[in-house]
Amino acid sequence: IGGLETELSSVRDKLAALEEAKQKSEAERDARIGGLETELSSVRDKLAALEEAKQKSEAERDERIRGLEAEKVSLGAERDNLQSENTSLLADLAQVRSHITELEGSVRTGGERLAQVEASLAAQTLLASKARDKWEQDKACLERAKDALAAALLQIEEAESRPVE
Repeated sequence: IGGLETELSSVRDKLAALEEAKQKSEAERDARIGGLETELSSVRDKLAALEEAKQKSEAERDERIRGLEAEKVSLGAERDNLQSENTSLLADLAQVRSHITELEGSVRTGGERLAQVEASLAAQTLLASKARDKWEQDKACLERAKDALAAALLQIEEAESRPVE
């Protein structure tokens, strides 16, 4: 029995050593698990912060996209308005050019008419000048005829006033 007791004591010592090793291993495991849980918590916090930053970034991006789309619509409408205004201005310009062409034709016609009127005026002025000269000549002739008649009348009166012999 002594050998059994020794063996039992040896087994108890081994069991105690194993129990101590188990407790040490469990303590190391628990410490490692605590470290891993702390690390996992830190990673989760970082992941949550990254997810929050991602959501914020996506929200900002989506807002920017909506703003750019609204600006695109606004610029498209402005472009359409400017194109319409440009078309209208080009039509107005074509009308103005047509009117200018008409006015230039009228000016040419007016210039030709003015030249005709000036030529007619010159001809009429010449005729009037000739008529005035003729009138002056006729007036001088009439004055001489009047003077001659006055002289003849005077001679008739003198002849009548003389006694008949």
